[in-house]
Amino acid sequence: MRDPRIKRRDKPAIAIDFDGTIADYTGGYQGPGIFGELLPGAREALVRLAERFDIIVHTARGPDEHDRIQEYLEGHGIPIAEVTHLKRPAALYIDDRGLRFSAWKETLEEAERILDREGIPGDATLDLSELDE
Repeated sequence: MRDPRIKRRDKPAIAIDFDGTIADYTGGYQGPGIFGELLPGAREALVRLAERFDIIVHTARGPDEHDRIQEYLEGHGIPIAEVTHLKRPAALYIDDRGLRFSAWKETLEEAERILDREGIPGDATLDLSELDE
């Protein structure tokens, strides 16, 4: 049985993260309903993508903020199909903290580079010597 909360889609979907990808998030979470300014080019890119895809905006913010996010985006002229905190099926996911998976060794090497570059502390360097190529 189809979940009634999921809108029937006429086009393939693309899922796009909200904070840090559509709206500025450099100050971190500021509270419910407080959103950063649109990032440069976000409106134009999303309008263009919406011509070919249903836009699903995903967020770590809870369901109580979904309507406010939708209103914020629609107020900026951005057409979206849905705001959710769930991972919906999509042809592509766009996220400021995403890492494309290829194989575990390469993925962990890239994760290590990103964590080092961003200054995110960890207890130890990952030991990749036992992973298959």
